[in-house]
Amino acid sequence: MKAAVLKKPYEIVVEEREEPTPRPDEVVLRIGACGICGTDVHAYKGEFPVKYPLVLGHEFAGRIIKVGERVTGFKKGDLVVVEPNLYCGSCYYCRRAMKMFCENWGALGLTQDGGFEEQVAVPVKSLIRMEGGLDYRIAAFTEPVACAIHGQEKIKLRSGESLAIFGAGPMGLIHLQLARLKGATPIVVFDVDENRLGKAQDMGADAVINPLREDLRKIVDKYTMGRGFDNVIEASGNSKAFTDAINILSPFGEMLVFGAAPEETEVKIKPFLIYRRELKITGSFANPYTMDQALNMLRRNLIDARSLISHILGIEEVERGIRILMERAEPVYKILIEP
Repeated sequence: MKAAVLKKPYEIVVEEREEPTPRPDEVVLRIGACGICGTDVHAYKGEFPVKYPLVLGHEFAGRIIKVGERVTGFKKGDLVVVEPNLYCGSCYYCRRAMKMFCENWGALGLTQDGGFEEQVAVPVKSLIRMEGGLDYRIAAFTEPVACAIHGQEKIKLRSGESLAIFGAGPMGLIHLQLARLKGATPIVVFDVDENRLGKAQDMGADAVINPLREDLRKIVDKYTMGRGFDNVIEASGNSKAFTDAINILSPFGEMLVFGAAPEETEVKIKPFLIYRRELKITGSFANPYTMDQALNMLRRNLIDARSLISHILGIEEVERGIRILMERAEPVYKILIEP
């Protein structure tokens, strides 16, 4: 079978490998579709610590073709979505329902081989049945939608509250759709890419703003009567956006730090501003308990995932897809790999 293997930073080689054999509590999937995520880009560039060689890819769905001897509840031919995070279930954090901080955490596509290959072995506890007539391309959005749901639950976004979103990539656009379903208004999306701003407008943003061209203070005055935004979601991972996001929050406002900046990134924050305005700044990591919610929303077309697909590539084009995301020389949103 073919696998796109990350050998070292900036080098992916497509190899022929033996087909995997499942352990007793695993199944083997034939991958239907796997999305390229910003985390894959970070790993490709050496900004996310991984052990080489590694097959990236953690947003995937597929069909079961082999079943381990102790597997129950699933059979050959079942269509499934995969929860890529791996938890021990017995450590301090797992026992406290904080499994995303598992002391023995791992993840398919980050600590062991993931979805940028034709077949992959997956623990049965990571499987969620697709059902509902979903196709692989839409099912591959389950993990990113689950991450966005988890993030918005952290800030308790309410109907009628104003929201600013920094970053109109796939995750920012998923946040936009979730926020519209919750009744947030107005929703203002910020990005420096005009194509992405156009997509945000098509998906229902009340306003789209290029912060390099417009004064943020005037935007606050226009859309919040000068009070500032009740909520801000920073979905770009950009340090300047992080600072801008804090500065446009209203008193008692909440900011979700969703975009993954490189680990060494630092920003200047004025503690007095947080103190005086009683601001809340919250991080969001992974999708610990929201995969089923995400899958239900996708089944019912509450999230328009199909409009976010800009490229569909083969297994031989994984590296090309990552470079398209990095360079953004052409309009790009979600790139799917179909082995």
